[in-house]
Amino acid sequence: MAEVNIKASFQCPVQKVWQTVVSLTNYSWRQEIDQIEIVKSGKKYIEHTKKSKDTTFRITKRETGRRYELSMENTWMKGQWIMLFSEEGKSTALDFTIKAVAKWYMKPFAGFIIKRQQKAYIQNLKKAVEK
Repeated sequence: MAEVNIKASFQCPVQKVWQTVVSLTNYSWRQEIDQIEIVKSGKKYIEHTKKSKDTTFRITKRETGRRYELSMENTWMKGQWIMLFSEEGKSTALDFTIKAVAKWYMKPFAGFIIKRQQKAYIQNLKKAVEK
């Protein structure tokens, strides 16, 4: 199992970061996403990337403004996203962990892929909430 963690700070209230992350209709800030298909409102959705890669997410825990957990699965891996939000004065801290088991043919690359994915996610989120 690969486990990768990244921490980030945003110069805006926690509610703005939270609303941006959990919105399934306003995803234009996610540069790699072509479409989000809501399968079961509040429970399950599929992200379709511009490179035709689909990932199914199930929302497993949602504590508004504090914690957001998802199970995920695609053709390369399956696992869990855990996002912990906290307010630090006028800023927001995000602790973002991805735990995933890669398919046998992707195991050598799993950590690298997850790190790259997290870094892009944080960079795009920062641009979206701090503008």
